[in-house]
Amino acid sequence: MWQLYRTNDVGEWTLVETVSGLSAAVRRIIELEDAPVDGLQLEAYVSAAPSSDRDALDHLEFTGKATAYAIKRLIQ
Repeated sequence: MWQLYRTNDVGEWTLVETVSGLSAAVRRIIELEDAPVDGLQLEAYVSAAPSSDRDALDHLEFTGKATAYAIKRLIQ
């Protein structure tokens, strides 16, 4: 499970919804952005400190026209 966030008018992160997978989150961003595309290029921050790949890829971002989006993995 993943949570989709976006920034509000004052730049704070707000939860949009919880989704089952990355494809669902990307579809929702495309819908919110009203973008005529089939996919998005997401960015990932990976720390140089030792960690697992799972930890490194638990937070992905996308910058839209007027807001930023973050997709975060729910810890299970």
